[in-house]
Amino acid sequence: MKNLLKIIIVAGFVTASFNSLAADWTITQSADITTTNLTQLSLDQGVTTAVSNSRQAINGVVLNGAEDDLVSGSQTAPILARALDMNQDGQTTVGSSQAINHIAARNIGATGATGLVRQTGVMTGVLLMTQKAGAGNNVQGGNVMVTSSTGNIVNAAQELTITNEINLGQEIGSNTNNVQALNLADTTANSSGTVDTLVQSFDHTGANGLTLSSRNAASGNVQAGNMVDSLGSITDLRQTFSFLNSSLGFFNLVGTGSSNIQAGNMARTDGTGSVIVEISQTFTGSSRDNVFTMSPFAGPTVSELVQAGNLIDIGQGAITDLTDHQVFSTEGTMTMTQTGGVVDSLQALNAITDKTGGSAATQARQSLTASGAFSMDQRVATTSGQFGNFAGLRR
Repeated sequence: MKNLLKIIIVAGFVTASFNSLAADWTITQSADITTTNLTQLSLDQGVTTAVSNSRQAINGVVLNGAEDDLVSGSQTAPILARALDMNQDGQTTVGSSQAINHIAARNIGATGATGLVRQTGVMTGVLLMTQKAGAGNNVQGGNVMVTSSTGNIVNAAQELTITNEINLGQEIGSNTNNVQALNLADTTANSSGTVDTLVQSFDHTGANGLTLSSRNAASGNVQAGNMVDSLGSITDLRQTFSFLNSSLGFFNLVGTGSSNIQAGNMARTDGTGSVIVEISQTFTGSSRDNVFTMSPFAGPTVSELVQAGNLIDIGQGAITDLTDHQVFSTEGTMTMTQTGGVVDSLQALNAITDKTGGSAATQARQSLTASGAFSMDQRVATTSGQFGNFAGLRR
């Protein structure tokens, strides 16, 4: 018998792709989902047949990217179910996205107190996210915001709270340039796209475990808790990633592909002359057990991997903020292993990385507090780094 769902939706999947005069939109969406007997809720994309340049979400807004702005509004998705199982698959699935809340517009948010766009997800059950779509350039996330080739994120907030087990898996079979994140804000379609004001918050309040596992055979893939990706400047960004009550925080980065990244909080700006004006990243680990592992999945070596609790990844820009950029804290055991044949790779709890040597990071402040047992194990590594706090060239 099919699972029965109680769903209350105010404004469903809103799409505006017709030619018209430029419009300012205010949209409110709420999807209150309760499954009968708390059974599982599933979102499957591309599992049996190919999917191309398509979107799947519980709440969705897709506006005309050439001229329409989402100047204010909200997406709310409280989910009461035994589990939410999100599965993005298919060997030819390409350029597609899957999310709880999804927004695509030219500009997101507006200046002033009333110009906020907020995405909120709340879950009482298990969150399972599996990404193994095979053709590349796919996105899987909790809250996702994407701007167009002429747009920016002006004023926005993303919040995700989960009380049960969390398992994110970026699996072998995925191709290049895939992203899996709990909160994602992306302005890279615009070569100078900026992030003006943004708050990203993830809170795991339960005692169950948190796992991020990336076992990807291809390259250029990212797995993160909170992620901001931009080619322009970042004016004001706040990221918090917390799982204090979890029994285990397990970050596992393995594979044979190069240039893959895994982080709790991640901000990347890669445009010439881009500036990070004000930023803070706060990572609060488990009070019991925290494990970071990096190694090849198969073959003798793996190269150019980056794994971090907090990561600021700059290309040719600068950081001008004078406050604490990165704060990492844990009361539990902290174990870091970098083994098995890693090359030109970096593992750190706080990391500010200059990818090319062309950046001008004039300010860098990092704070690490660990009150439990702490161990670092580096074996069979070549021109690689393992650090508590790190700032400098990526490798």
